[in-house]
Amino acid sequence: MPADRAVFDPVGDGNCTWVTVEVPLAPPEALRFCHDIERLLRLNPYLEIRSWQEIPGPFQPGKRYHLQALNEMTGLEHDLDLTLTALDCDTLCMQYSHGAKQLLEIRTGAREQESSRHHRACFLTLREHYDTSAATAVLEKEVDRGIVRWGSAIHKHLRDLRRWGWLPGYRTLRRFWLSMSPRHRRIGRLLIWIGVAEFLFFLFIMTIFCLETWAAPWNTGG
Repeated sequence: MPADRAVFDPVGDGNCTWVTVEVPLAPPEALRFCHDIERLLRLNPYLEIRSWQEIPGPFQPGKRYHLQALNEMTGLEHDLDLTLTALDCDTLCMQYSHGAKQLLEIRTGAREQESSRHHRACFLTLREHYDTSAATAVLEKEVDRGIVRWGSAIHKHLRDLRRWGWLPGYRTLRRFWLSMSPRHRRIGRLLIWIGVAEFLFFLFIMTIFCLETWAAPWNTGG
């Protein structure tokens, strides 16, 4: 279940949107995965990162980043700073320097019933908080409705990493893939599927050719 819960409530209590997904990691590992803020943001299938700068320093409250990006879902361009404001055993918070979106809260939680199959699984919640004083029209324009797809992309990335991460070169390929813009990734997927379809069509034609050749009179002794 890639998205266990997804809520969009820009004008309700709390002025926030959130999504909860299940990930194949224990809670501490899931939170450590989120320490790579650039990778986490690049997993958003609608965020085109044009410039990313990490201010040197340990990963602790006060850590700063600078981001220039285009949100394809809202059509808004962003040029802002992100600051780590909270970090503990199951939560981290990133504050945005300006805009209606004020805070990204990431929280991990253990499953209520553990099993041998899911003993390393946990829930990961992404919650984006918006300015409670912002006008409804502003929220409707700036609220990122792609958060559900973002959560699903994180789930898929970690699932595939657990399944295929042992293959030589797989992790390097994934890093290269994430360095591409979402638009280029979509084009890349399309080209891959076209290539696969062409190869399958070629195999189909070759199979028919071989069957026709084997059934020819000169091969049956007729």
